[in-house]
Amino acid sequence: MGGIMHAVGSLLPYHLLSYGALLGTEVYQSFVNTKLCFQALPMREFLALQKRLFPVYFKCQVGLAVLTAATHPPYSLFSLVKDPWGALPLVVVLITGSLNWFVYGPRTTTASLVRRALGGE
Repeated sequence: MGGIMHAVGSLLPYHLLSYGALLGTEVYQSFVNTKLCFQALPMREFLALQKRLFPVYFKCQVGLAVLTAATHPPYSLFSLVKDPWGALPLVVVLITGSLNWFVYGPRTTTASLVRRALGGE
């Protein structure tokens, strides 16, 4: 019973789950979902889908990166301060996900709407 309580109280299982979810969503969205939707849907429907899908994906990406950093064993964020090379990939994901969420996502949506208004598919 003590082993179970130790595992539940440890950051490691939560870190592995958040990291696995982050990696899984990145791989699935990048290499499966976008490619299949682009091939299967007409451009108008693909753009409408991406307009709805990408903001949710970027929010999840940033949230899971924060959760992964917050659960870094053994001492949460303090462990990342001691290991800056371990923090670098999470910092990259946080920066690029935030830029996509707040800057490039809205710009892409606006550009696709302008393109549709001008008559280009």
